[in-house]
Amino acid sequence: MNLMTWTPRLCRAAVASGLLLILAGCSGMDVERTRNSSIAVPSSPTYAWAPGQAAPQAAGDPRKQAVNEQIRRAIETVLQSKGYRQVSAESADFLVEYQVGTRTALRQATQYQSGRQGPVSIRSTVNPGGGFGPPPTVTSGPVSTTQGSLMIVIRQRASGQVFYQALGREDDIREGVSEAQIQSAVRTLLSDL
Repeated sequence: MNLMTWTPRLCRAAVASGLLLILAGCSGMDVERTRNSSIAVPSSPTYAWAPGQAAPQAAGDPRKQAVNEQIRRAIETVLQSKGYRQVSAESADFLVEYQVGTRTALRQATQYQSGRQGPVSIRSTVNPGGGFGPPPTVTSGPVSTTQGSLMIVIRQRASGQVFYQALGREDDIREGVSEAQIQSAVRTLLSDL
């Protein structure tokens, strides 16, 4: 195979694979949504935070407090974009609440490490048996991952019935979730509202 024609193809494949991984990372959340169609939505719907969710908790870890504030802002932004107006809890059509949970889980993972040190040649990546260096080392063992979930519940204030509920779960979240990621998750969870 000609090295000059292989390199551009290899680069295009690597770029395409990278884009697919980025897109997969954005859509990795499992989502369950339920909407009670027997509850009518007024022409100008109003909402308020459910009792106990009126303000983010002031005590505790500042990072958790910042994430809670970002979640609240994202929920308010999405509700307002859908025509909901925030009012007092006594006069609201709907009460909004959310729960966030994380847990650390162990899972088995297989890792491959090249036996070759230094730069990898095209021949060694395309044909590992081509005679460059020892075979890769394969190891298997427990790997710690963080699982996260966000549940948003909207209840009709007058009846207490659940009008809309959405649960999003992500199996492998990273430290330092950005505000843009939170906004995207909330938009996804409330997309059928």
